[in-house]
Amino acid sequence: MNNNNNNNNNNNNNNNRCYLEYKKIPTILLLQIISHLNNIDIICLLLTCRSYYYDLKDQYSSSIAFKWSFNRVDTRFSSEEPLIVANRPNKLKGFISLYENEIGDCSQPVEFRGSFTVNHNGSVDDDLNQKQSNDSHTTTVLSHTRDGRPIVMSTDIANMPLTTSLTIHAIVQSDVDDVATSRLPHLKELQLLGDYTLSMMRLCIKNLPDSLRHLHIQRINFQELHVPQSLESLHFNPEHTLDSYNLNQIKGLSTSSIKSLDISSFNMVRDLATVFPPTLASLTIKLVEHPSVDDLIFPSSLITLSITSLSRTTTTFGVNLENLTSLENLTIRVPNTMDKKDISIILPPTNNSRLKSLDIRKTNITLSINALPICIETVRCQDISQIDLGTTSKEETKTNCLPNLKKFSGRMESWNNIDTLSTNLYKFSTVYHQTLVPDDSSVLHSVRKLNLMIPLDSAKNPSQTEPTLPHSLTSLKASSFHDMRKFSKPPLVFPATLVSLNYISLSFTQTVYIPVSLEYLGVKAGLKKTYNAMGGEFILPKFIILNNQNSSNNNSINNNNNNERPTTTQLDVNKYYYLPPSLKRLDISMDTHCPIQISEIIFQTNVEHLKLLTKLNNTRDLEFDFKIRRLGDDKVLIIQDNSACGGIIKQKYTLDVNNNNKIYSNCYIKLNENRHVEIFTQPLIVYS
Repeated sequence: MNNNNNNNNNNNNNNNRCYLEYKKIPTILLLQIISHLNNIDIICLLLTCRSYYYDLKDQYSSSIAFKWSFNRVDTRFSSEEPLIVANRPNKLKGFISLYENEIGDCSQPVEFRGSFTVNHNGSVDDDLNQKQSNDSHTTTVLSHTRDGRPIVMSTDIANMPLTTSLTIHAIVQSDVDDVATSRLPHLKELQLLGDYTLSMMRLCIKNLPDSLRHLHIQRINFQELHVPQSLESLHFNPEHTLDSYNLNQIKGLSTSSIKSLDISSFNMVRDLATVFPPTLASLTIKLVEHPSVDDLIFPSSLITLSITSLSRTTTTFGVNLENLTSLENLTIRVPNTMDKKDISIILPPTNNSRLKSLDIRKTNITLSINALPICIETVRCQDISQIDLGTTSKEETKTNCLPNLKKFSGRMESWNNIDTLSTNLYKFSTVYHQTLVPDDSSVLHSVRKLNLMIPLDSAKNPSQTEPTLPHSLTSLKASSFHDMRKFSKPPLVFPATLVSLNYISLSFTQTVYIPVSLEYLGVKAGLKKTYNAMGGEFILPKFIILNNQNSSNNNSINNNNNNERPTTTQLDVNKYYYLPPSLKRLDISMDTHCPIQISEIIFQTNVEHLKLLTKLNNTRDLEFDFKIRRLGDDKVLIIQDNSACGGIIKQKYTLDVNNNNKIYSNCYIKLNENRHVEIFTQPLIVYS
């Protein structure tokens, strides 16, 4: 809002303190607005209006909190990660350092590279307590040992009564009894993560608090597990062990309130309905032996069911799901080594079925299309031949057998198969073949989201035939581990509706052609060696921004104004923008955590959300999300998403004496192994 120039001088003095009309928005309303903003927009609002900032800081600091819901810890973390992460709200501090402070529930890692020392009486040494302040507002604690010695958290937990989420790594105790009991009356989520070397240990897990809602057990075997009646979800995965266990080792399971259950490697019990609670809606199971059709009776309350067979034998596999009339989502995974004639799956009757999603991508089975209810919306399979369409060459081709089918994933040799399944597809994933080029009358043109896998033979021998994209396409994802030239050069014509383009799974190429209509882009970065301490840097391709099919643009070059199919044209916008002006989200994939140059992204695009995907030691995938806001005067605010970590960058530049343009120095983001982020400028000496 603009300042009101009709006010008197005193009011003008107040108004000039802020771009907003000072005191014209009630503080209560402003607080409600703030509650719906993401972290970076909260910062921008407070940076914009100092007057509001100081009022809010003095009176309402406890009401302004950064959002970060700490849902799940990465269970692949090794015991060499930072030991403690704690959430603790802090009041707003000075204006200048706003984005450097811990605000609200922002999680801050506490670096502690030593190991815990355990006294003879079982208490933790004071060395840990010096790192973890006695703050009664702490809501999340993560802990584990680096050298495998036990942790007893009694000393810390007594000072953190409001803890709601607790994660313990590398458990080595013989039982888990007083880790999260009466000292944590508000505990809602508990994660127990074992070490791979401890898979033979059998724990006794008991006396968990009644407040517990979610229990996650990874890489741990237990002798007994006592389930609180209040528990809503239980995830148990022993991982890296072939040991199986009996469901009677889980005490109180049938009388609990569990709604979601994910369990692995258990011995079969025929009537599962008597073992599982009546509240169970979602079940994910992994079986150590193949069941026959009459071996398992599932509870009729199930809405989601996922069955995976871990057996490598070639005996028959069968499940009877006739009683699951409420089932909406079904996933079945059976080793592909089994012959399809040895696999039997009986689905609920079509006239009394609610099945909406079916996933048989990893199962060698054929289902009749007549066994699928007309309400089904999603089918995922290896090949469309897994769906018996019931047609022969002598019969008239069927069409639209599944009128509600919106999403399909699987290989196919003819677009006519799509017509048989559904004429209302919204999302389509398949393998691209040179012969699969739809004509203008194909129902494929109704598809909005398309995912194409380029096979090896097509990538090695790219033909002159370019894929014809559906006319109504809004999202395209192309996947291949080889050559991306087929999808990155003219004469590929982009539909006018295309707003999302994902090339992350394609190999890096020097030049990529993209449409001007894009709002999202995913792309692979290439590594360039450098002669300095960095050792190398990632660079993005050169982007050529093109006009879309059937779209007009005043900046286009050689627009085709006749009635023929328009040719793809390059736009003058390339002179001013590094990426299309409408692009707001950019995902970049990198093979390692070398620095990546972001100068063009900051100063020559309108990108507001940047995601960097990289690997730690070439093994573990990591994601870093950044929010970007341009403040003017060559200043840019960058913070890591869902945190207050970040700051303002003022970019340095020199003036080009020939055309008076600004030439900015290179700006880089460096992703470190400990998840810390550096932003810096540094000149490069490049190998010739």
